[in-house]
Amino acid sequence: MRSTFLTLTALLSCLLLSYCSVVDTMRSQKRLAPDPELDFSSIGPVSTLISAGDPPVEKTFKNIRVLSGLPSSQLYPVMALMSNSLGVTCSHCHTQFFEEESRHEKQIARQMITMTRGINKAQFQSQPTVTCYTCHNGKSYPASVPQIAQAGWRRMLVPRSPAIETPDIEGVLKRYQSAQPSRSSRSGQSGEVSLVGGLDQRLAGRFDVTWTPAVQVRSDIQLPPPVMDVLERYRDGHLDLTKMFEDLAVVGMETVDGAAAVIVSASSGDEIPERLAFDASSGRLLRVQRSIPTDLGHLPEEIWFEDYRQNGGTLTPRTIRWGRGDFLVTFRFSDAG
Repeated sequence: MRSTFLTLTALLSCLLLSYCSVVDTMRSQKRLAPDPELDFSSIGPVSTLISAGDPPVEKTFKNIRVLSGLPSSQLYPVMALMSNSLGVTCSHCHTQFFEEESRHEKQIARQMITMTRGINKAQFQSQPTVTCYTCHNGKSYPASVPQIAQAGWRRMLVPRSPAIETPDIEGVLKRYQSAQPSRSSRSGQSGEVSLVGGLDQRLAGRFDVTWTPAVQVRSDIQLPPPVMDVLERYRDGHLDLTKMFEDLAVVGMETVDGAAAVIVSASSGDEIPERLAFDASSGRLLRVQRSIPTDLGHLPEEIWFEDYRQNGGTLTPRTIRWGRGDFLVTFRFSDAG
């Protein structure tokens, strides 16, 4: 049974790569129809549930062809997942008028969505097992030839690293809590904010943020809405972890920005666990990695807390960055707060 499954999976992968290669060849030769007639009837609507306050995307956006039924709040995460999978920005498929049909790549994207959803429906109970990243791996065109650098025998030549003893979660939490700032001294800050991504944009300006009682940001540039959610959830890297998460466990050690870091898996209920990286010596939070489920797969996000400095006797990050497939936003604080 296992061999049959592996054979089927390999066959599907080959078919997927072959189809992508054919489409890419047709694209390069300009032989793909500008508005192909795609058969969506056998695929059906997307599986994500619609809530009363989150209408289907075809009700709020124009020219929705293959994502009918998707909650409106999911559209940008889905597109971010695709851009991340191909290593491109929004301009790969869109002009400044997102509903415009002039870009050839938008037609190809619709075909790819239909293809992957069809495979997942037929073979994986409609779970997003085969995604854009399955073939693209961060490249706009899927590679069909393996690299010798990825040969299995190469791993046999690499000496095994000695096992590293990981600290217990109680010690990690104790060091982290010792770095907590006084919230009363952190009411507000200001500085410079930059944005890279979208339609190949590079924007910069000033910002002011008020941390308490709720996070509020005033900025010279328009920020993606998820940035506000991130600042509200993670603030300046000082969290009440036991209230945020039901389960915390040390899962390993990594090097993050040149520092030895303890990696903690943090989860609550059925949510996808987040990965928190803490400086092994000081206990400060260096990075958060999390994934957001979408109908086409999981969208990764990262939040970095950098350039810690003493502020009122505590270490406080002077730089906070948020990044995902379509945007990188960086806050650089200029005052002591």
